[in-house]
Amino acid sequence: MISYYFSGKPELFREVGQTILTEAGTAIEASIAAEMTYRGKLGAYIASQVAIVIRRPLYAQALAEIVAMAQARQVDGLDDIARSALSVECLVNLLEQGCRAGEFHTSDSHLMALAIRGAIDNVVRHHHLRDGDVDLERCARQLVDLFDRCVTSA
Repeated sequence: MISYYFSGKPELFREVGQTILTEAGTAIEASIAAEMTYRGKLGAYIASQVAIVIRRPLYAQALAEIVAMAQARQVDGLDDIARSALSVECLVNLLEQGCRAGEFHTSDSHLMALAIRGAIDNVVRHHHLRDGDVDLERCARQLVDLFDRCVTSA
C-alpha cells in the first residue's frame, strides 16, 4: 500500500514529517493564542512544546529521526522538514513582540530563542535517554519559570 501512495522513502518521510509539524504547529499556535500577555504566550510556547512529547511520544521520536536523517544526508529531500523542525523564528518573533510591549528585556531575541529551544530539546533528549524516567510536566513548569525570570522586565 505504501508504494502505491509514495514513490519512495524520501516522499514517505517528508509526508510524515509535514504531518507531525502541522499538528504540532496547530497545537502550539492555539496555546499561544489563548494567552493575553507575552509572558503567558512564552510560557504556553514552552509548555506546549513539552506537551507534544508527552501526548505524542512516537511523533516526537519520528520527527527527531527524520531531522537526524536529513542532517546526516542519509535521505535526500528532507532539508525543509529539518529546517522547519529546528526553526526558532516563531519564538524570536514572540520575544521581540514582548520586548516592544515592554514585558521582556532581552537584548538578543535570537540568542534567547536558541537557549529556550535548546533547553526544551535537551530535557526531551534526557527523558528519552533515561527511558522516560524524567517528569516532563515538572520540567516544563520549571523551564517556564526559568525563562520567565530570564526575559521579564525588572
